[in-house]
Amino acid sequence: MLAQLYLFGNQIGDEGVQHLAMGLKKNQ
Repeated sequence: MLAQLYLFGNQIGDEGVQHLAMGLKKNQ
């Protein structure tokens, strides 16, 4: 259970980083 939540959190974290990176590129 904890492992699943941890992996799920990692997926959301990776997507969040990608969205932030795209946002920064658009702002520049």
